Formats: sequence, structure tokens, C-alpha cells
Amino acid sequence: MTGQNATPRHPNTLHALSAAWSLRQARQRLDIAVEVEARAVAAESRALAVADGIRSSQWSTGRSRGGHGDPTGTAALTRVGPPEQAWPLAQLAAGTTSTLTWLADTLRLTAGPDPMWRILDSLPRLHPGTAATVTSWLAEADEKIRTTLRLGPDERLLPGAECPACGRRPMTAHTAAPGPTDWTAVCAAGCRCAGQGCGCGMLVQVEGAVHIWPDAAGLVAAMELAQWPRRWLVGLPADGGEAA
Repeated sequence: MTGQNATPRHPNTLHALSAAWSLRQARQRLDIAVEVEARAVAAESRALAVADGIRSSQWSTGRSRGGHGDPTGTAALTRVGPPEQAWPLAQLAAGTTSTLTWLADTLRLTAGPDPMWRILDSLPRLHPGTAATVTSWLAEADEKIRTTLRLGPDERLLPGAECPACGRRPMTAHTAAPGPTDWTAVCAAGCRCAGQGCGCGMLVQVEGAVHIWPDAAGLVAAMELAQWPRRWLVGLPADGGEAA
């Protein structure tokens, strides 16, 4: 997907795509954490099995009979528990996938085995109102994963850019998408569009929509180009006043 399209995208669609890419990144990191968790649980299972073997060999020497206090291998594994009980990250991953599958099925999105792919593939074609609803679902799942893993958002400040609408800086680029042309830029103040005639420069201006611009890298380049004469005219101060 690319931010450079013949048909400009509605801001709701851009917000939804940004949220989807962010969740995709969070899920990839969660998958890695699940593998680490699985290895830790397996190591604990092996340690308990070894300890059980040692205890069992002691019992077999005839030092004592009975065995009610001697944990069996089954008891040791029960202590670790099955994945659905002992692996909270695996639980979170499975729950997220289940929610995304339900969402994709409910909206009758593109068929496919991976619900994240189905959502990303279908978002550009969804009605803007539907895209806004999907954004809330994606953002909630993304926040849950990032809070659990203590992950910050995939974004970077754009200190050289100021919001075309309110003039505040710095702006923020959402960088979870695979390439810079798919990154979006938002105003750090979260200002909203005034509709037709708004100075935001969004190609689709919608009253009340939180400002968002496609192709963050291209936006910054355009801003820098627009400011080039002011920056390089010898002796001209930044505020446009007379030279000293």
C-alpha cells in the first residue's frame, strides 16, 4: 500500500490504516515474546521433571515407602499448567487473533487466513464511517499489547515541520508502516479540520476530523522546499522582517 494514490484518502481511512500498521507491528513483537515465554515454560517443565526424577530415585532406594509427598511427573507438569492457563502472552496473542478474525468476518472483508492482512487489504475500500469504527477496535488491541509488553508507539517527532493548520510544532510521524511513503503525519496538538477552506492542506477536508496527512516524508520535504527561499536569502531574518 502506498500513500501516493490517484484518489485521495479520507482522513478516517488514513487513521484506520495507521492504527492497523501499528497493531501489525505490535503483534509481531508479541509473537516474539510468546516464543520466549514458551521456551521459559519448557525450561521450567524440564527442571521440574529432573527434580521429580531425583526424588523418585531417592524413594526407590528404600529410604521410605509410601510416596504421598513425592510429586509425580504428571503433578510436576500440572504445576506448570497447560498453555491456556500458564502462558499469559500466548493467551493475549490468541485473544487478539480471535477478535480480529471476528471483526474481519463481521465486516465480510477479503477472505484469507490472516485477519490482520484481511483488514489491511480491505481498509482502503471501506466506508469512512466504518473505517472510524475499525480504528477504535484496532487501537484498543494495539494499546493492550503495547501496555503488556511495555512498548512505546512506533512514531517519531518531526522537529522541522509545523502543522499547516494551527502552526504548532513538532508534528509526529507514525512509522509502523513498511515504507516512508506509507507513514502518516499528525499534528502533535491533535487539532481538527474546519472543513472546506481549512488551511490544513488535506486533500480530503472533513469538518471535525483529526488532521492527518499521508506520506509523512514527502510532507516534510515539501515544507522544507517551501521554506527554502526564507532560509537562504542572505541577511533575511526568520520572521521576515528587515535585515539587520
